[in-house]
Amino acid sequence: MIILILLLAILCSSKMVVDVLSFREPIEPENVVRNYDMKGPIMVFENYVQITPNGIGRSSRMNGKHKVDLPSFELQLKFNVICKEKCGGGMGVWLTEEKLKEGDLFGAYNIYKGIGIFINFEDVDIPMISVLKNDGVDILKYKPEMYYQCTAANIQKDKDGSVLRIKYLVNERKLIIEIMVNHINMDCVIIEDIDIPPFYMGISATNGGSDSTSYRVQSLQYYEIGSKEKKEVRLKNISENEQINSTPETKAEKASNRIKERKQNNLNKEKHRENERIQNLQKLEESNKSLKENDYHTKESKKEDTQNIKVNNSLNKEEKEVKEIKEQTIIEEDKKQEEVKHQQIIDDQEGQKENIQNQEQMKELKQIRIQDGLYQIYKAIAPMKNALDKIAQVKKDDELLKLFDGIVVDENNKAKNQLKEILDKIELGKVSNNVFGVRSDLMQVKVLFSGVQQSDWKIFWIVLLVPLILATYFAFKLSMVKKINHYD
Repeated sequence: MIILILLLAILCSSKMVVDVLSFREPIEPENVVRNYDMKGPIMVFENYVQITPNGIGRSSRMNGKHKVDLPSFELQLKFNVICKEKCGGGMGVWLTEEKLKEGDLFGAYNIYKGIGIFINFEDVDIPMISVLKNDGVDILKYKPEMYYQCTAANIQKDKDGSVLRIKYLVNERKLIIEIMVNHINMDCVIIEDIDIPPFYMGISATNGGSDSTSYRVQSLQYYEIGSKEKKEVRLKNISENEQINSTPETKAEKASNRIKERKQNNLNKEKHRENERIQNLQKLEESNKSLKENDYHTKESKKEDTQNIKVNNSLNKEEKEVKEIKEQTIIEEDKKQEEVKHQQIIDDQEGQKENIQNQEQMKELKQIRIQDGLYQIYKAIAPMKNALDKIAQVKKDDELLKLFDGIVVDENNKAKNQLKEILDKIELGKVSNNVFGVRSDLMQVKVLFSGVQQSDWKIFWIVLLVPLILATYFAFKLSMVKKINHYD
């Protein structure tokens, strides 16, 4: 009796807990985080644990915080591989003496002691399951002695999730690996003559060169072989000091009380979960109703929006057409105005040309009239001019000699010579310009004549006045002609 009590105390003193390392839907994220060491971008949700997210070269790993010490056991891992076209990388399930470290073997270190079960998608057409027992060598460099493989087609197409079963029978020293895909169970690997000491349970994954592959674990459960129901996982107690403080009876009582409390807690949790499920279902139904209503409203609003868009488009088209017509009319009016302005400019230029031509014609007519008038004047005075020229040229010297015979004083014939020069200046074409000059010159010459006879003065004045009268007459005529030209 005492021996049985001691055995019971030893069994109960190993911190027996239910579902410490096991989890299934609905998952309690805080329990998983509390009982596992996680490294990398792992995310825990209520329905799965995402080991690796999308992205090239993403890898991570998770390890149980306690060693599993079961003689014969069954481990069931339900997982799901999500990828678009071709999956990459792979996932590893580890039963090792020590916790996983970071490395290049499916996200973990390639030197380990224990068993590694790998699901490989990298560089293969059909996924492969490999089982490797290692005693601490580098697997990437040296192939271990115990190396087994099997194919696992269509794992990535199983939407409900595939199940990896790991069974160990301690009496037969046999390890059995099975895989269930699309609810079809298949034998994969059987390894005999193998010992599995207490181990740390670990999961790792990497998506390799694929940026659209993610690995998700939906559930992880431990069973003890020989029991139909799920057994409590016995964790190897590292600190044995708890056995010293109490007797086996008290330990057994405490253990049984803890078991009862745990069962009651589990029942309460199940009830609470059921209530939460019911509430969630109700919320889902309400949300579905609201979504349907929202969908209906959104459809109606979309119809209204499409109708409004059509109306707006038609209005915009009409406005655009009206604007285009207005712009076209404005452009045409501007063109017409520009054409009218251009025509006016052309007409003005032509009118200016006509005015210039008329002015030139008037100038030509005026010049012709002036020339005709001068010619008529010239014809009128031509006989007199000719007569005077003859008198001036033929009889100039004789008349002058007669004229100056009565001059008493004429030193060195100075007065005669000056008078001759004055008479030579009198020309018909320059009479108007020379009249005043001749008159002043004659006044100067008059001083030189101091002793002229009385009888000869009459002849002198007659000869002197005749050319003066003629000169003034022709000067008056020429000035009148210039005034006429000026007024024209």
